[in-house]
Amino acid sequence: MHQPIINLTELMLELWREQGNCRSGDTSSDDWPWAVLKGDVWKAHGKAVADAASYFPQSFDRTPRNPAQKLSSGYKAWELLLYFYGLGPGLFYELLPETYYRHYCKLVVGIRIMYQHTITPQQLTLAHQHLLEWVYEFEILYYQRKMERLHFVRQCVHSLVHLVPETLRIGPPSLSAQWTMERVIGHFGSLIKQPSNPFANLTEQAKKITEINAIIAMWPDLEKVQKNPRGSIDLGDGYLLLWPKDHKPYRLSPAEWEALNTFYSGLPNAGITRRYIYRWGRLRIPNGQTARSYWKEVIRVSNSARTDRMLKVHDLISIVTYV
Repeated sequence: MHQPIINLTELMLELWREQGNCRSGDTSSDDWPWAVLKGDVWKAHGKAVADAASYFPQSFDRTPRNPAQKLSSGYKAWELLLYFYGLGPGLFYELLPETYYRHYCKLVVGIRIMYQHTITPQQLTLAHQHLLEWVYEFEILYYQRKMERLHFVRQCVHSLVHLVPETLRIGPPSLSAQWTMERVIGHFGSLIKQPSNPFANLTEQAKKITEINAIIAMWPDLEKVQKNPRGSIDLGDGYLLLWPKDHKPYRLSPAEWEALNTFYSGLPNAGITRRYIYRWGRLRIPNGQTARSYWKEVIRVSNSARTDRMLKVHDLISIVTYV
């Protein structure tokens, strides 16, 4: 959590913005060809980051705010992750000089692989290769083997060399990252109701939670199971159709009917003969996320509305309800 997101992003943004300890510690008079995030360019870049918020699904939680305005005022680690490793390859393209952009992309490839919950040996090899190349090229491109720039090579840079070997030893970093601990700390902090005696109150709240967890572990039936929402249809395999839904049958246009018929043409016993269907507004997918249909999503007029209609489909759903 801290090494790739907070520490590395701080270092690279200081270099690209020509600010912070990196600039003040460099006593040479050389220009920085990589320092492109300055003035109007930095403001335009920050606006592009903020404008991308509506394209993140709701399941992505907090979206990155404008770094030109909010980077030094409570910018969250999650925002940095989505900004630097998610949006970055698109937003830094043709902004950074090509040599520095290629170098940056090697870091993105390695960190994205290391954030997976399941990592194959081939992916580990690829990540290790890119991270080693990134560390070596960092010294060539930025540090340039100059004593006055030795402070560029921070611990977060060197630790990338050990990231893959340690993953082989203890498993994917996501299993031991600090995200879970930070979430627990935040939850306990929200339970404190006695500011005059916070530590004693925190102890009692933690004790209460552990007692509840122990009881549920002994009698799992005591835990309340959330039922499916009223009016929903369970399609099986973790898929659930959710309201809103058409109150009366919707007539397919010729183009819609042709598209639907083409979709089902490769399935056994398939053949769409009816021109009327019921449209559903939302679909819960197996990982717990909720996708919206274009039909209902475009009706929302809020500038902060998020896009939830993009899905990666691995298997076709053979169950459909129509009239």
